[in-house]
Amino acid sequence: MGVNIFEAALIPSVCFFVILSWQTYELIKVGKTRGLFKKVGEGWVEQMYLSGQGAVNTTRDYIRVSIFFANTAILIAGLAAGFAGSQQTTCEGEAEGCTDEDKLLFVKIGVLVGCMLAIFFIFTQCTRFMNHFSFMINTRYVDGIELPKTLIATYFIHSHRFYSVGIRMYFLTIPIFAWIFGQWVLVGVTPLYLLLIHSLESSKFMDNELQSFEQSIADYKSNLKVEEQKGETASENVATKTA
Repeated sequence: MGVNIFEAALIPSVCFFVILSWQTYELIKVGKTRGLFKKVGEGWVEQMYLSGQGAVNTTRDYIRVSIFFANTAILIAGLAAGFAGSQQTTCEGEAEGCTDEDKLLFVKIGVLVGCMLAIFFIFTQCTRFMNHFSFMINTRYVDGIELPKTLIATYFIHSHRFYSVGIRMYFLTIPIFAWIFGQWVLVGVTPLYLLLIHSLESSKFMDNELQSFEQSIADYKSNLKVEEQKGETASENVATKTA
């Protein structure tokens, strides 16, 4: 029995187009949750700068997690590729050779392997940058010039982007595995997956606390601006009296 081209190609293509478009939109859109943790990352760098072992311990744990995700990805890729190779050897040894269903399965496994290899690369990059960051966080001077905290924070945020993308690509394996079980399973999983990705970026569970925190930041900046204006006015008054 041959493979229905409509079911085998068009349906998965539409599903993955919708999935990738939605996931890209949620990733590009900087919601309250990621906006908060970007500030947390910058604040952590500010507080842990030149703190010695404290910064090293946290960074080391971060690197360990990144390496674990990279190793898991390459392990899954290896197992999937080995399974596909074994299946191909088996079907080629049969009289009728590999059927269309077999070839479609190889395509599905190939997509899974490609996704896992991409995840491996992304977490390897994350590990690489975080290794460099572990030196930066405890370095005061470079060529006699103080290393700016803003530069270190920017480097840390850049490193974390790889981690963030890698985690989201792990989520992408859910529809890929669903597709392996059948295109109609993928169709059923797609709307549930879209809700899952939206909830991943949602901050509803902490809306009240986050709103209060953002208001406190706004009040602090407003008071700081008022104090600066008072200082400028006082300086102008002193200059006028002196003149």
